[in-house]
Amino acid sequence: MLSKKKDRFCLEHIKDQNATAAATRAGYSKKTARVQGSRLLKEPEVQERLGELQKQIMLESGVQVKAVVEELAKVAFTNLSEVLASSAGLQVKPFEELTASQLASIAEISETVNKYGTTRKVKMHSKLQALDMLMRHLGGYVTASDLIDRLPPERLDQLIDELLKKLNR
Repeated sequence: MLSKKKDRFCLEHIKDQNATAAATRAGYSKKTARVQGSRLLKEPEVQERLGELQKQIMLESGVQVKAVVEELAKVAFTNLSEVLASSAGLQVKPFEELTASQLASIAEISETVNKYGTTRKVKMHSKLQALDMLMRHLGGYVTASDLIDRLPPERLDQLIDELLKKLNR
């Protein structure tokens, strides 16, 4: 059973996935929030509660992770050249010629007419942001901290000893 403070941390963490900010909003000291947030995320009870909350949000919203990942993939892997027709200046292809993925990748289409002529603008959703979000979701980023957490305690002790020896030279 989680304490009220830990449960509050979980509720706060669900909002933005930021452990430090969640710890602060849950009432932990600002000075120790980073360490507390990291420690709390490793606790099995906290992980279980976060899983319950995520499941509840998915059920209530009707949004499935798979659908979100598929939508991100549409944005991440569609190129501007796929939505433009190059005949007689750049124009967007007729919508009926575009796939669902291509349509999903378009953020905005605008046209401005002035005394100099017509300016068309096609703004695509951020490909880099979509790729980054996919990488995070799929676990494509590995940090030094992740690697250290996976080391057996004996190997970690050995590495610490080696580093201390090098520092004392």
